[in-house]
Amino acid sequence: MHLAEYALRDFINLERLSKHSGVIVSDDVLPPTIEAAARERTTKVWTGDVYRIVPILREYRPDLNVQVYDVEMKGMCVVSGLNPKSTTLSDNLSKIEERLALAHWAYGSVEEIHRNLKPRSVGHFVTDIESIAAKAKVQQDRLQKAPSAKRVYREIRRFVRRVRNAASGSKPTVAPQVDVAPPVRPEQAKPAVQHVTIAIDTFGPSEQEAATVIRAADAFKSEFYARTHAGKIPGGMDPVEHYCRVGWKQGLQPTEWFVPAAYIDANPVLREKRANPLMHYLNLILSNGSKKSGTPNVGRVAVFTAIVGGYDSLKEPAIRPDNVDFFVFTEGNVPAESAWSKREIDYYHKDPVRTARFVKTHPHLYLQDYEWSVWTDGNLKLLVDPQDLISGLDTSQNMATWKHPLRMCIYDEAAECIRRNKDAAEIIDPQIARYRAASFPAKSELFETSVIVRRHMDQQVIDTMNEWWRETDNGSRRDQLGLPVAIQRTGLSVGHLAPSGICMRSDHRFAFAAHGK
Repeated sequence: MHLAEYALRDFINLERLSKHSGVIVSDDVLPPTIEAAARERTTKVWTGDVYRIVPILREYRPDLNVQVYDVEMKGMCVVSGLNPKSTTLSDNLSKIEERLALAHWAYGSVEEIHRNLKPRSVGHFVTDIESIAAKAKVQQDRLQKAPSAKRVYREIRRFVRRVRNAASGSKPTVAPQVDVAPPVRPEQAKPAVQHVTIAIDTFGPSEQEAATVIRAADAFKSEFYARTHAGKIPGGMDPVEHYCRVGWKQGLQPTEWFVPAAYIDANPVLREKRANPLMHYLNLILSNGSKKSGTPNVGRVAVFTAIVGGYDSLKEPAIRPDNVDFFVFTEGNVPAESAWSKREIDYYHKDPVRTARFVKTHPHLYLQDYEWSVWTDGNLKLLVDPQDLISGLDTSQNMATWKHPLRMCIYDEAAECIRRNKDAAEIIDPQIARYRAASFPAKSELFETSVIVRRHMDQQVIDTMNEWWRETDNGSRRDQLGLPVAIQRTGLSVGHLAPSGICMRSDHRFAFAAHGK
């Protein structure tokens, strides 16, 4: 996890998708300072940044059972008694994140932290989990298998194709009135279903348009909606109309892969404007599609990653398109049946992260037979055809990545990296001082570059990559600090892989795993 803010957001999203009988374990939240990391060794008391979310959970959600364990060296918390319908944390998320950002933890008061959080010994963990499992055993049969990655991929492809076709569709044709069966309580049931007529005016023009576009785009699964939300839809009412009228306001999920709560968390403006999240997403696709003349023929595409020093395990792609080649730069072994072809590493640094950074910034040296490439960090699994990522770019853009989900300024990012001990201050501070001396503007764009789509043989892209590597080689291993500076020097136009707020943890085209997993 590494960030308490991320751990909290992931808990919120996981709880929404969990059953009441589920258990959420938060671990691997690194201590933010060297002193905190050394605390367990010097005091024999549990430590770790994970403790920052424990008091939050206990304060805002007293209904949860939050247990803390003395796991070396970072600690672990296990949460049960889940309530997937709770919105308390998401409703207060902005306030909580401000509190986390401003909090000054008393690192010297180890005994007080230990006393307040009451961590149990790790020996209790198995016993406690078995106890929780025993209490929930009767509910385990209700767990459903998630749809396969191939199925999700097919649905997404079909969905995007139909949305773009709908962009040039005819004006909506709506009947003058809609017949809807009202909800009937068992004690009021009659032999024949009684219907009432609702004037179309109550449906509203925007809702009419939404229903028409959603139908044309095949962006709604009526069977899934009716099955998942049984009892909430009046008898005889069309599921699409129900969703457009009231379902989205209730946070109901319209299809298997689109989770409104997660999308709204990534785009909080929707909560303020009370906007239909599915229509917001469709409008983004439609507006992007209007800029393009269709999916370009990009030829063969190279997907590449680097795994050095055993930092990550190899993630097999969900699908293997015929026009895509997968390359992993590693000193380790690659299974014969893997989609990935091994490439030897010809650049070495004592820091394996910097070795991987060199591969990341030099596709023009290693992949000269390909026009387009997709870089993925080793902790991400690709779920879609890489050509889908490329076709989403504006035709004038030769590179795209995600906006940073939390910050928009390299100076803020540098301070956060130092605070969380991501790299040494004696390395970051001189680098940032150079940028200030060169008058690099604050509040400029910041990127999350765990996935990069590039026309890597384009000369402006090559120049940008060379500048980026120069900044990384002469500065911090946290390469997001140097990319905005490199882009400013070369003038490269960089596109975005997804709307603001969507990142590697929430983009439905990728599966995220913690490093080393």
